[in-house]
Amino acid sequence: MKKLQHLATILFLLYLTGLCTPLHAQHMADSLRHMAERLPHNAERLNLLFEVARLTQVAPEGIRDASALYHEADLQQNDSMRCTGAAYITNHYYVFGDNAIDSIRKWAEITLPCAKRVAHWIPYFEVQKTLISAYIYADRYEYALDEARKMEREALKIDNADGLLNAYLCQGMAYQGSNQWREAMQSYQKGYHLPAHRVSPILRMNLTMQMLTMLLENDHYADMKPYIDVARESIERIIEMRPQLKEAFNDFHFLLEGFSTYYCLSTNQSEKAEKHIRTMEHQLATLGNPTYRKLYVDAVTYYHLQRAEYNQALALNDTSRVICETLHLPVNDQLKVVEHRGDIFYAMGDYDQALRLYTTADTRRDSLNQAISDRQMREIREMYELDKLQYEKTRLENRNQLLINIFIGLLMIGLLYLFLRLRHIYRALRHSARETRTAVEITEEANEAKRRFLATMSHAIRVPLDSVVGFSQILALEEDLTDEERQEFGEIIHSNTDKLMFLVNSVLDLSRLEAGMTKWQMSDYDLIQLCHDAIGNARIQNPQLHITFDCATEQCPIHTDTSRMMQLFVSLLAGTVTLPKEEREIDFTLRLQGAMAEGTIKGSPLADVRNCNQETDLRHSINRLTLEYFGGSYRVEEEQQTIHFALRVNKLKNS
Repeated sequence: MKKLQHLATILFLLYLTGLCTPLHAQHMADSLRHMAERLPHNAERLNLLFEVARLTQVAPEGIRDASALYHEADLQQNDSMRCTGAAYITNHYYVFGDNAIDSIRKWAEITLPCAKRVAHWIPYFEVQKTLISAYIYADRYEYALDEARKMEREALKIDNADGLLNAYLCQGMAYQGSNQWREAMQSYQKGYHLPAHRVSPILRMNLTMQMLTMLLENDHYADMKPYIDVARESIERIIEMRPQLKEAFNDFHFLLEGFSTYYCLSTNQSEKAEKHIRTMEHQLATLGNPTYRKLYVDAVTYYHLQRAEYNQALALNDTSRVICETLHLPVNDQLKVVEHRGDIFYAMGDYDQALRLYTTADTRRDSLNQAISDRQMREIREMYELDKLQYEKTRLENRNQLLINIFIGLLMIGLLYLFLRLRHIYRALRHSARETRTAVEITEEANEAKRRFLATMSHAIRVPLDSVVGFSQILALEEDLTDEERQEFGEIIHSNTDKLMFLVNSVLDLSRLEAGMTKWQMSDYDLIQLCHDAIGNARIQNPQLHITFDCATEQCPIHTDTSRMMQLFVSLLAGTVTLPKEEREIDFTLRLQGAMAEGTIKGSPLADVRNCNQETDLRHSINRLTLEYFGGSYRVEEEQQTIHFALRVNKLKNS
């Protein structure tokens, strides 16, 4: 998997540069470099340095030219070239820096904001993929997944298909590295089903090669055919557009021959498999990477196993084991060799030997998976601690900003008072203009309040959701928690779940009311009895409430949605489910004035300024819109902790 990603990075750089021959590129780069050194710091010098960096970015010494481009762009304050230079440096550390994760992260943090600012989305997503790949190679899978999800959100926001495919590819690689095969295939499938005409052929080829690698690792050889065809088609498209890249794809052609061998053997096409093996043997002599010999040896081993030539298969399996030990290949590769040896003994009928090998492989894989799981848990804790530190930093900054805002506010109030005193004599003459201006300001404030409300609710929903997910994962994965800790985490999950459900249901109700899409369940009922029922429900919700109900009328028929009206009255008496349950005296008065029922609730927790938050604001909005639908009104007096409401009792009586 790591070899494929490394190859794909080199090919992508070649694809962008369109180099013909390394020698030609080097001579051209030397000539342009000398020309640039003699020029003053202007646009022409910057363009020449860009050409030099473009030509040498796939060479080990390319870091020098990329750094020169970056510093020149920084000197000339050219964000576009600065972004390009930083991207070249990031990719250079990835390709030639032996996965220098700190340097990659440093330059990625420089590149990404700059690329986003100037809307250079190709280097933006490539650098982000480079950072994620570096995390994966360092076995820091949770960091990689977190960055991949950010990448997906950004790609969806700007509707960038290449960025989205890169995000799904990175997610799949992170899941695959942590042996979460089902999640990896789901991520790969999302990218695979993106429209082919909207994505880069080299990215589509990279994705299909990753899928083939995963199918090979899981012995799903019979499922390889469609992905082999797509990979070949993508390579042909790339070579058709850039014929000079034909030799660069020799590695991928070799890998496809190996995948095709496994597919043919799994579908009983031995003759075709022999042709692919001969092709691999011929290509192997031209390839310098020693890991390819293992793919060839494993394919031939599988060929002999299918033909029941067990002695040859065992001998080749020993060769594969020696290759793994010599090249220090990952543990998963070594375990696959052990499992394949078990397959050979199983086919020979030596079930005891096969079982021993299977048991050894399973035991070591369980240990490996446990180690990966423990490492991911540590990463989650590290990320949690970093988030806590960031939160504390933000909280301190907000507190300082609040003090500054208070000072500015007091100063503005004083200035406003002085201004009003000076302008008092002109008030009558400018009354109409001021009313118009006030109406415009109210409209703008309403729009701004709605925007803030959406942003706040998005955050308010995300916070309890993150708490539920985070503590649920801790409870599921952390085995050494004490009973007190488990109980504490369970209470936190329960509390945040209640809050989340309330917020989601309230937002949905408010959205339907504002859009006029609420489905009302209308029925005839007695308003007085409805009030008594609401008082009973409020006392059940908070036994510490002391409610006094005053109504001179014994009956008041009404045609309404009793369920929603019950929710409205209970919220006026008991507040929301997220409010603290405390002892409170409430006076509920209801009077009939013609066709209107007018009510007053003193001491309502919804009107208590101490309880003012997103939940109470939502409830106020829902109550107001509900009453307005039935021809009523709704008004809150926070200073008196009183809510006044009115309801037309016969609005839908005959409908």
